Amino acid sequence: MLATDFFYVDCAVTLQCLYCLFVMEVGSRYVHILGITANPDGPWTVQQIRNLLMDLGDRAAGFRFLVRDRAGQFTSAFDAVLAGAGIEVVKIPPRSPRANAYTERFVLTARTEVTDQMLIFGERHLQTILAQYESHYNGRRPHRNRQLRPPRPDHPVADLSRKRIERRPVLGGLINEYERTDRSPGQDWWPSSGTSQATDTPQRAPQTAIDRVVEEIQRAPDRGYTLADLARLAGISARSLQYGFQERHGITPMRYLRQIRLDRAHDDLAQAHGSVADVAYHWGFTNLGRFARAYRDRFGEFPAATLDGTPAASASH
Repeated sequence: MLATDFFYVDCAVTLQCLYCLFVMEVGSRYVHILGITANPDGPWTVQQIRNLLMDLGDRAAGFRFLVRDRAGQFTSAFDAVLAGAGIEVVKIPPRSPRANAYTERFVLTARTEVTDQMLIFGERHLQTILAQYESHYNGRRPHRNRQLRPPRPDHPVADLSRKRIERRPVLGGLINEYERTDRSPGQDWWPSSGTSQATDTPQRAPQTAIDRVVEEIQRAPDRGYTLADLARLAGISARSLQYGFQERHGITPMRYLRQIRLDRAHDDLAQAHGSVADVAYHWGFTNLGRFARAYRDRFGEFPAATLDGTPAASASH
């Protein structure tokens, strides 16, 4: 069975009200974010459901019903597209949102975990945020009715009996994902109770391994590296990389990566290569407020001042 609904998000800068259309596979809780628009009319909604059926392919035959409310965006053409795929539309009673409880729960979850926790600047920003959240929700987020398993796991489920669990931040640290690891992941790890490995001295990292990480960061700082990715590149444990990088450069590898991204963002803004939001997203900063604070701390002015050519002293006002 499928279930669909809209939810809206107010933009902090444009003051637009953006609408997100999504469909949930109720059996697995897998969510498809179909589209975002400021004008969710009938033709737009019909096109989104067509796109979904194309994406589902042969899997569409496994769904018999789609539950929806009676909103005007769901036209007879919308129902006809589904009927052509052998899916019967079930309309809930008027003013009875609980009859579509699965979608209502997803809306509450998405708002509580993401959209109510940050300022949304526009449609492109919301698309970026929800694309990342969709990936997290479907591949990593545990669900109680699924024995704490994600709808479609994209990694082995964390085994808490293992000695170490690694944390990976999502959406700038707004959400965290956890997974088991065979290597010591440096600052983001917690040993299981009774282990003595927390006091172990890490092996000394070879200079060539550190240099290899620095060269890779300099070459492609826009890639979504994690500490584990850089450790694999260096061929050493993440903890050894952490200590070695700190010893030679005075900062952690992830902080060094952020500094390089800030430097590249500064260059783009100085040359007016797009808006502040465009530049921030390009270099991996999804939270614009945190980006602005980090940028000011590094360059003494806000990103907008660099873009406009305003003197750095304006950052103090």
